[in-house]
Amino acid sequence: MSIFRRAKHAAEQVVGGIKEKAGFETGKPGLEGRGRARKATGKAKSAGHTAARKAKRVDRRSKP
Repeated sequence: MSIFRRAKHAAEQVVGGIKEKAGFETGKPGLEGRGRARKATGKAKSAGHTAARKAKRVDRRSKP
């Protein structure tokens, strides 16, 4: 995973956290929910790319 993708996913998690906190503080459950969703999306994308990278590494090791 490139450094740019990592930064993009990390930024998505940060923005999600900010939206979640803002929604909680202002009493807007819709904004809070969208923030949670964005945060989870960033985490899922990051985890997916990490798993793909590790699978590729294992595949290279298993070939003779």
